[in-house]
Amino acid sequence: MKVKSILSVAVLLGILSWQCKKTEDGLGTQKSLKESLNASTQNLNAAISEITNSRGYQLISLGGTNKAASLKSGDFHDSITLAKIAGVYEFHAQHPASWCFWCYQKLFEKTGDTSVLIVKLPSDKIFHPGRFEECRAADTSLVNNFVITANDYHYYFSRDFLFDYKLAANVNVSDTAIGSMDIFADRNDSAYNRSASFTFPNGYSIKTSYASGDSATSSISLENGSTVLFKENVSRVKNSGHKYRDKYYSLTIGNVEIQKASATDSITVYVDGVLQTNAKVEFIENVSNNGEEGGMCRHNDRDIKITFDDGTSVLVSDLIKPSLTVMQGLAQSLGSVYFASYFVNYVAVSIYYNH
Repeated sequence: MKVKSILSVAVLLGILSWQCKKTEDGLGTQKSLKESLNASTQNLNAAISEITNSRGYQLISLGGTNKAASLKSGDFHDSITLAKIAGVYEFHAQHPASWCFWCYQKLFEKTGDTSVLIVKLPSDKIFHPGRFEECRAADTSLVNNFVITANDYHYYFSRDFLFDYKLAANVNVSDTAIGSMDIFADRNDSAYNRSASFTFPNGYSIKTSYASGDSATSSISLENGSTVLFKENVSRVKNSGHKYRDKYYSLTIGNVEIQKASATDSITVYVDGVLQTNAKVEFIENVSNNGEEGGMCRHNDRDIKITFDDGTSVLVSDLIKPSLTVMQGLAQSLGSVYFASYFVNYVAVSIYYNH
């Protein structure tokens, strides 16, 4: 009996110790909305700080006017598949005297055979986009240290701007991975759909999507593996019984989710899926959005004010600065997929017509 009592006490102490550890880790107790939101925004801001110091962020933040034979210019009516452009292609500098911007064959030469598309060019030409369109004497000393490896690519394009596009590629600089991208877009007679994601080597990923049609949606998210750090989703769904579309909005920051539906016009907030009945949430619309459901990233015309059960209030925009500015920029950058349309498609057309 004495041995049994000792064992029982030991088991009890072990359970109590485990429970204490759970409480310390925040795993065994339900944090308040205020605590959860503060912790989640700290995680988001830390992630954004890490991302913005990366080469991958520099790449997807590139922007500008695409002067390089855009496939959306209306001049291209053909179909390119990966099989037609597979191989290893390297940037080959030309002397300024022989430079011809539209002479695609002078920019890249095939140096190997492979079942995927591998493009090598100087990072100087990528991270300074204006130099991609120039031919300088100094180009001959540049090293092709920027490598794009596309294991999936197709572009089916027809008149009236109907198309089907896909790109999945890894990117590295000087033999160091900076990320991978996955882009899809199509347009038919009734709808336009697109999605784009960029995954960093440390596991963070930025994802955007847009769809028109009877169920029009727009979203942007930042994830760490399978954990959502930030996600904003806007939906406008056609309902045959209503004159106007039903609107839905949700904002997720870590384990905190805010939802609004036009059918009820009520705003609810959840922590780990549990409804917070004592909190008050208000939407602050900054400008007229022409009847559309606004957003913090999508139109930059909405803010959210939360009043906690202790009576204190906070604006979400104040909590997630400057992360919000970064997310707004990424929503625009990934929405236009400038890098893909400017560089990858340029090379694809060059190879297709000249090799």
